[in-house]
Amino acid sequence: MRVAAEITLSKEEYRKLEKWASARSTSVRLRERTRIVLMAAEGMTNKATAAELGTDANKVGRLAKSCRERGDVEY
Repeated sequence: MRVAAEITLSKEEYRKLEKWASARSTSVRLRERTRIVLMAAEGMTNKATAAELGTDANKVGRLAKSCRERGDVEY
């Protein structure tokens, strides 16, 4: 299985994403994107992440790769 692009998060970035992922005021789209990044940072496969979130594995891979290439987690 393909593992999502390797993403390393600082403690501050991780906390910010956790906050976004759990906030009720966060848009559905942003919540999904932050969960994908968090799961990629934890080393989950694209397929497992997609299954857990009910989305497409290709979408997961593209987002994780894009985040890793940019070197940031801002949206």
